[in-house]
Amino acid sequence: MTPRQRLKTALAGEKPDRIPFMVWSNKWPGGELGDQLLETSACVVNKSSVWRQTWREVTEEKFSERTAQGEAAWRTIYHTPVGDISTLRLPADRDNWRVEHLFTSPADYDALECLLSDRVFIPDYDTFKQSDKAFGDEQTLARPMSIYAPIHEVLYTLMGVETFCWEWMDNRERVLRLIDILTEDYWKRIETVAESSAFYCVVDGNVDPHLIGTERFVKYCLPLINQACEILHAKGVLACAHLDSDNRLLAPLVGETSLDFIESLTPPPDCDLSVAGARHYWPDKALLVNFPSSLHRYGPAKVIEAAGEILLEAKTSRGFAIGIIENVSHDSRDTMLPLARFVHDYRF
Repeated sequence: MTPRQRLKTALAGEKPDRIPFMVWSNKWPGGELGDQLLETSACVVNKSSVWRQTWREVTEEKFSERTAQGEAAWRTIYHTPVGDISTLRLPADRDNWRVEHLFTSPADYDALECLLSDRVFIPDYDTFKQSDKAFGDEQTLARPMSIYAPIHEVLYTLMGVETFCWEWMDNRERVLRLIDILTEDYWKRIETVAESSAFYCVVDGNVDPHLIGTERFVKYCLPLINQACEILHAKGVLACAHLDSDNRLLAPLVGETSLDFIESLTPPPDCDLSVAGARHYWPDKALLVNFPSSLHRYGPAKVIEAAGEILLEAKTSRGFAIGIIENVSHDSRDTMLPLARFVHDYRF
């Protein structure tokens, strides 16, 4: 099997000829180390998109700025018919991290609603197909941009955690209005991916159970996830959720969904659900495991020891893949290749 075939086989819940090892494109080291990883049959999951976002009436203005800490950043101002709204983000090499969210106070609701209602998603299938070959036909798998449940998009993308908590208590009707607008966009993006050449679609992600809780997850996430799975499965596209946080609280609920696999499951010591626990709660779902980022700090020997423990918990290569998905420290340049080689040579 090629690395691409191996990863697709595992994500579909089947058993490849050996355990797939993958690295997200935005974590790819490049250079000689990148070449060596390709030699170990690593597959590069290339983060891409199947649509372009634009607006009907809203215009945007972008310019460089410095954060309060002196870091380089980009300010984007959106000029809407009912007022301006802006965000400040770090550059791509800092994962486009948000320094300031679009929403900062109740005075922003009208402009934010206008901005979201004015959005248009244009299919961009040709760009996605090119992304699917970026590291060669045999060692690349393009990954569509995550599509968050609307409540998560409000929480993480538009407001941030603290602001969301205040607004949920003080202005819930306005928050729910945003969720209604975003729900329409959610289905547009799901259907766009369903009609594309994508192998899978991320139908929710970055779920923090301590913030969302079981009640809100059941009400605002589960119905969307299951309906999205139906739409995607009808077109032969796999559905997954990007669950890179503590998962134990929501694990039984996630187990009730029709998701095909869980992306970025991060076992202890970084998060609270082990691979063995995930196999228990999700026996019919494949696992794409993120090797715990913190362990890279302890050197190759510790990394290989921990990888062996994770693979023992997996018990079988059926429906199982592992790699580098979340942020890692500079120390990972010393541990990534030994980890990839260990996984490549491992046999159950």
